[in-house]
Amino acid sequence: MSGKGQSRMVDAVNAARLIQEFIDLTAIDSETGDEADISATLKTKLAAIGLAIAEDHSGGNLIATLPGNHTGKSVLFNAHMDTGRPGRSIQAVLNGGCFVSRGETILGADDKSAIAAILEALRVIREKDLPHAEVQIVLTSGEESGLVGAKALNMRRITADYGFSLDGDGPVGGIIHRVRGQAVLIADIVAASKEVQAELTAITLASRVIAGLSLGRIDSETTASVIKFGGERSSAGQDDRVRILLLIQSVDNNKLKRQLQATRIIIEQRATKWGGRALVEIHWVYPGYSYKKEDPVVQFATAAIRRIDRQPCLLQKSGGSDANILSDRGLPMLNLSVGFERIHTIDEILPVAELVKASELVLALIEQGCLND
Repeated sequence: MSGKGQSRMVDAVNAARLIQEFIDLTAIDSETGDEADISATLKTKLAAIGLAIAEDHSGGNLIATLPGNHTGKSVLFNAHMDTGRPGRSIQAVLNGGCFVSRGETILGADDKSAIAAILEALRVIREKDLPHAEVQIVLTSGEESGLVGAKALNMRRITADYGFSLDGDGPVGGIIHRVRGQAVLIADIVAASKEVQAELTAITLASRVIAGLSLGRIDSETTASVIKFGGERSSAGQDDRVRILLLIQSVDNNKLKRQLQATRIIIEQRATKWGGRALVEIHWVYPGYSYKKEDPVVQFATAAIRRIDRQPCLLQKSGGSDANILSDRGLPMLNLSVGFERIHTIDEILPVAELVKASELVLALIEQGCLND
């Protein structure tokens, strides 16, 4: 196979079959925490195609493997089985070349369009006996509730060279190569002693604490913001305790750690300075990741996108995906755009042309693995 020009796999996608697959998948209720039915269905479908299935019981994930028939780079495709809410009794209908939902629900293209695209690509590979290195499929649970499945994934089962999460909005061709990690710092500011409380309540103390913090844009990669500020009233009507929630984000995980620690120290020191106390907790939401244009995984995705006649577009986003977790655990992995728009709303939409193109992209990435032999 030549490394130039359009992939010879592109015209192999069966659009009618892919469309029906998407409709069938969206009809299965799978709000986050209720993935049993969709998981059972997907196990049957993947086994029928010829993949070996392993259940990752600790996280409720499915790991499926298609052994290679050709040398090359092994590729992992990831999507999540759960949907957001309202996601029960979804009916996907076509309207002007786009899928929308009928009724007051989301569409569920996030992320069932990705699952449908992966299944169609695997069927094409098997039916046409196309050359491919090993392909791994990781379908996670609980993504919408905080990347729960990915965080529990048994990485000892992962053998791929590169990974691609198919969970990005926007037209196919987007490569989300930089994502800011997020952490929440919770600080409970306790009022000063009763002797001085009349002069310095907890809310006054908390205001002084906030005044000493670095907020907004810390540097080109790091931000910090107050997302909650509220108190608890005593019987005397005073604020005995005030809770401050800070959201700190950075593309660089080391910068994020340093900013969290520096912020914690400032909060504790300033609270103590005026006779109060600060009880601080830090909760990591997800780590960030950052790849350069010249990094191999980005080059790999770029070449595959060009082979389906799309222009690669490097994107930076703030929303996390399973790619954040797996990348942080050592797998070179990107989140890719797969066509849906307005996710997490009842106005969610998926152009049919983008669904087809997403399946073509899966095929092109598999083919790229052989070309990179």
